[in-house]
Amino acid sequence: MPVLKCVQCQAVTVWKQPRLACDKCKQWMAPQGRIIAQNSHQSGDTYGVGMALLVESTSELLFLTSPEDKGCMEKLAYYSGLGIEKERLGVLVLCTENLDNDMDPQALAALQRIATVYGCAVGTKLVDGQLVRACEPNQLYQMMVNPGLFDRDKNRSRRTDQSLLQHSHRAAHLPYLDPKNRAHVAEVGASTRLAAEHIRADLKKVFKKVWLSVAASADRIDTNNLAQNVATQMVDGLVKQRPAGVMLLWVRSLSAAERNELKEGLGKGDRMLLKTRREAGLPIDALFWTLSKKRNPQHLMTPQLFETLRYLAEMMNYAVVPIGDEVLFDEYLAASDEAKGQVFIGTTEHNLINFWDREGLQWFKGPERRIRQLFLLWHLFRLLARRGIPLVQVGLRSGEMEKAAYLGVPTIYLEEAVSETGARMLPVTVGGAYAKDAEPSAHAKTWWQDANKLDKLVSGKLREDLESAKAKLLAGDGKAFWEQRVRQLRTSIKDGNKDLQQLRTDRGAHTATQLNTFLHAVTDHSPMTKDSKGGLPFFFRLTTKNVVGLYGAPSRGDVFKVRTWLRGKFEEDQPASDCPDALLRGTLTESEIDLAYNTLLNIQSGFGDYLKRFFPRAFLA
Repeated sequence: MPVLKCVQCQAVTVWKQPRLACDKCKQWMAPQGRIIAQNSHQSGDTYGVGMALLVESTSELLFLTSPEDKGCMEKLAYYSGLGIEKERLGVLVLCTENLDNDMDPQALAALQRIATVYGCAVGTKLVDGQLVRACEPNQLYQMMVNPGLFDRDKNRSRRTDQSLLQHSHRAAHLPYLDPKNRAHVAEVGASTRLAAEHIRADLKKVFKKVWLSVAASADRIDTNNLAQNVATQMVDGLVKQRPAGVMLLWVRSLSAAERNELKEGLGKGDRMLLKTRREAGLPIDALFWTLSKKRNPQHLMTPQLFETLRYLAEMMNYAVVPIGDEVLFDEYLAASDEAKGQVFIGTTEHNLINFWDREGLQWFKGPERRIRQLFLLWHLFRLLARRGIPLVQVGLRSGEMEKAAYLGVPTIYLEEAVSETGARMLPVTVGGAYAKDAEPSAHAKTWWQDANKLDKLVSGKLREDLESAKAKLLAGDGKAFWEQRVRQLRTSIKDGNKDLQQLRTDRGAHTATQLNTFLHAVTDHSPMTKDSKGGLPFFFRLTTKNVVGLYGAPSRGDVFKVRTWLRGKFEEDQPASDCPDALLRGTLTESEIDLAYNTLLNIQSGFGDYLKRFFPRAFLA
């Protein structure tokens, strides 16, 4: 039963319903568990939110959405599929005047079957001559989780926002006196930290709760045992290869929407510059400092990285199962021509690329796709584990990898060293609290902002001012003044470029610190050791020096060069081979390859002990 507290008179009570008004103050009382806010832009956080709701029974969700949002239902279906009660899944739908009029009746009814739905009328405003909804879910989310906004800014628009914040709290039956005295709503990242607290306290209990929940959900939802049958068929085929392990190799490519975003983020001149530099084998990292939206390069699987990981798997006798999207040749070079990259690794009967689109497997798609795909991964993991074969997943940062990680599947989670929006999984990575406190990712966002701001100043405004000053100097008016102005601007540009170089040096220092953090977490702070700081024992977040996704190989011949280079580096009987720097930027460095290899060895040697110590035996017998 939830504990409720009045924010005005501090009265406390216990009630069967999630919301209750105070007898004395008539205010809605605040739940004393965590209220985690989420909106559809935060798709990658879904598995962390589900984990937090599952392991912390007093936590609740407040999902902010709109009548036309198509992504809300699949996230709520995942939480419901895990067995989270309807009363703990709150959905606040922002509408113009009336929820019943604004939202499709069938969509509303489907949502109401699995969640507690509240309507919040926000009215309209005029934008470019058109009436639009006065507030969007992501705007309200920022206000809910950042009460400090109202301390810093007292202008009229903030007073309007404060009024909207009060209105939205009351619509969701949450107490509100002022921005500080109200029901506390936590940002979505709190879900990972909450899950980490439970993992650190009792990992065996967490895995038992997760597995029992997934098993019960599979019995309830997968009545025809489709997920188990597909997994059994896959395992039977894999076992015939007699592998020492199985590597799920996650692949992510640009979606059509992301290609359009890239086209908008980079103007025609930038795309031409991108193409020119890529064809010349020159670095292009700096081009992406100008993108204002979330950067995608660190997510993309390149042919070189795929080949590197496949090579490591072959060295250890691991069967490789690609999963996710197709592996494409240089996606950013293709994007400069507004095209899609050519296919390097596509769909075959022996992999899971575009698996859910295949005939007879459409059950794994639709609003319940997340929970149904989770069933398949769970069965695959436990059926292989029964035979003593470790299932390991490897790939670049993706929310899709997190669902299997929370099941306990050993994971090597690759992430670009100074990713602006990275480090979401730090609290649950090996080393837990140590990794979170020691890793310098908190500085990454500042680094990106400084680099972006400085690059725009040097290559944009200062150069424009310099050209203008040179033109006026040639015109002959005020010659002495414009000569001095040209000198000043040239000095500013020189100093700016020097500062940019220092930022790149700082980035290297960040990378070295992250590497040290990784090593200390694995050796000194893993739950597999006595001195544990928590985290998942076999969840390894390995940062990459290179912005890998930007440097995809353009052809199979280039991938062969990387393969030859790998053999020369890591096989004693093979001659050393040079490889163009532009190709090596699209994969791991030598030290990172060594780390990945040793991490795989670590998983392989400790897998039996890992199963015995932390997992419910009934599912592995």
